[in-house]
Amino acid sequence: MPGPTTPQHAEPHRAVPHRAVPHLAAIIPSFRAASQLRGCVEALRGGSVVPAEIIVVDDASDDGTSGVAEALGCTVLRRGQNGGPSAARNDGWRSTGRPLLLFLDADTRVERGAVEALLALLDADPSLMGANGTLAPSPPGLDRVSAFVNTALRYQLGRHGARVGSAFTSLCLMRRETLERMGGWDDRAVSRYADDVATRFSLPDGALAQAPGARTLHDKRVPLWGLLRHRANVGYHFVGSLAANRSAVGERPRTALLDRRYPINTALAAASLGLAPAALLGLPFARLGMLGLAGGFAVNNAAYLRFVVAEEGVVSAAFAAPLTALESYAYVCGLALGALHLPRAHGGPDAPS
Repeated sequence: MPGPTTPQHAEPHRAVPHRAVPHLAAIIPSFRAASQLRGCVEALRGGSVVPAEIIVVDDASDDGTSGVAEALGCTVLRRGQNGGPSAARNDGWRSTGRPLLLFLDADTRVERGAVEALLALLDADPSLMGANGTLAPSPPGLDRVSAFVNTALRYQLGRHGARVGSAFTSLCLMRRETLERMGGWDDRAVSRYADDVATRFSLPDGALAQAPGARTLHDKRVPLWGLLRHRANVGYHFVGSLAANRSAVGERPRTALLDRRYPINTALAAASLGLAPAALLGLPFARLGMLGLAGGFAVNNAAYLRFVVAEEGVVSAAFAAPLTALESYAYVCGLALGALHLPRAHGGPDAPS
C-alpha cells in the first residue's frame, strides 16, 4: 500500500497576492518533477486570480522535488511510497478544507486567464460538478513522439463537446462535494488515466463542463517505449474498470467510450493480429482482409490526420499515422493482459517495482 504523507509548510516564496481566491486550492501531484515544477507554479501565480493555497504532493521523488516546492512557498506533502498520480491527488485534496480544488500536472503551465475561465463556468451553473481545461498547441522543441501525444490528446478533447463526464486532470476544477461523492479518485490502479476512468463511471454524463479558453501548455516528454508502455498500462487497467463498473457501462455506454476513434483503432489492430499469421503464409483471403483493415484504419483516422496536417504539417501527420497504429497494438496487448489477470491485481505494466 502507498506510504503515509508528511505535510510540510514552507515559508512563502513571496507574499500571497491580494487577488488570491480564498476558497480555491491547487493540487499538483509530482513525481521527479524538480526540473518542471517551478514553471508550473510560476505560471499559475502569474494569472489575474491565484489559488489561496498551492499543494504539491511529492510522490516519493528522488530528485529534489520537495525542495523546489518548499522554495516556491507551496504546501508540501511527502509520500513515503510511490502510489501514482490518483493517490497523490487524493492526499492533496483531503489535506485542505477549501471547497474548490484545481488539479494540475507538474509538467504543465497554465495560460493567463485559464483559471478565471474555469471559475466562471462553475459560478454560472451551480449544477456543474466540475470543469475541464484543454491543451495549448505543442511547445517548440518537442520530439516527434511527445508532439504526437500532445496533439492526439488535444484533438480528442476538442471532440468531446461543451459537456462531458470525464475529468481532464492536467487542468481540472472540481467542487469538493463532487470528490466526496466519488470517494476521491480511484487510486487502486497505478495508472495515469485511472482518475479519468473513475469519473466516467461515477459521475453522470455531462456533469463536467469544458472551457476551450482554459488552456495549459503540456511539456510532456515521452519516449517511444514510454508511449507504448503507457498505452498497454491503460488497456490493462481499463479491463478491470469495465468489469468493476458493469452496471454503469450499461446505463451510460457513451460515457464509457467517449471518443470512438480509439476503440475502433483497437478493434482493427486486434483483427489484424488475428489475420497476420495467415497473411504471412500467403493466403489470399488474409491478405485481402489486411488490406481492408488498413483501409478501415485510414478512414477512421482521416479527420485526426487532417487535424495534424492543419496544425503541424504533413511531416507530423506522416509520423502520426504509424504511431497511432503502434499505440493501438500496445493497447490490445494491455487489454489481453488485463483480461488474463481478472480479477485485476494491483499494479500493471506501469506500476513501480
